[in-house]
Amino acid sequence: MKKIVSFFLSFLIFLSITMLIFILSMNFLFCESTIYELSHNIDYLDLVDIKAEEGELKHNYDELYLALEQDLSNDLVIKIYESTLPSKITAMLVLNESDYVFQSFSTKLVDESSIYNLISNEIQKMGFSEENRKRVVSVIQKNSSSIISLERVIREKISNYSKGFLLFIRYLLGYPFKVILVCLLTIAIILQFIINKRNYLPYIFVPTILSSVLSLLTSLFLLSFLKGKIHEFLFLFIRSFLSSYSNFLLFISLLVLFISILSLMMNEKITCHDKKILKPRIKLRHK
Repeated sequence: MKKIVSFFLSFLIFLSITMLIFILSMNFLFCESTIYELSHNIDYLDLVDIKAEEGELKHNYDELYLALEQDLSNDLVIKIYESTLPSKITAMLVLNESDYVFQSFSTKLVDESSIYNLISNEIQKMGFSEENRKRVVSVIQKNSSSIISLERVIREKISNYSKGFLLFIRYLLGYPFKVILVCLLTIAIILQFIINKRNYLPYIFVPTILSSVLSLLTSLFLLSFLKGKIHEFLFLFIRSFLSSYSNFLLFISLLVLFISILSLMMNEKITCHDKKILKPRIKLRHK
């Protein structure tokens, strides 16, 4: 009975730590500062160059580029796509959609006034002449419906999932569930200590090592796994986000693995030391 309870508690530790690692990595990914940083890492011109690609998202993206190319010179279009403007627009859309998923289903699509304000502020920093600045702002504002269409496509894809499923995801990534996991982990560790006394550490850190190894393998193979599962355009668009998630997952996994192995090694040394002290005492008693 003692072994069954210990095994169950070890499994609970494994499950709690695994979920905490994945959830904390996801929370890091959807921080506002992280989204702005990762949006800046996307090569927006590369996304235009993808030809053998179908899908509404890619179609809307190309439509925006073609519309700008019709009204502006090629140099101006390239300068726009190499500026911070596309990354700021991307961050705005991602933040709005993450707010829809994690905060409120009543979150509306980004409106034209928000796009106009963002464009005006960013174009001002790009060093265009007054004539070019007004022209660029006018052309992008005229095609702001294409930017809204991009978000609408993303919203429709998200809305294909049931609200029950989205609420479940929202709960999993929320603060209360993390508190529950920490409480379960703490209770499981205390019970392991009570049940197994001096030998409780292996029952805690072996499942912790298994959890960190699972997370480590996930971080190493996530990109290559998803690359074959989703369209090239979408993969290139979210690659920086996936890479960041994998890197953070890798960091936490290695940290947990290091602490776990170090704790087991220290426990082994202490156990060996206690045995050496105990043996001489036994011999003295025999004499």
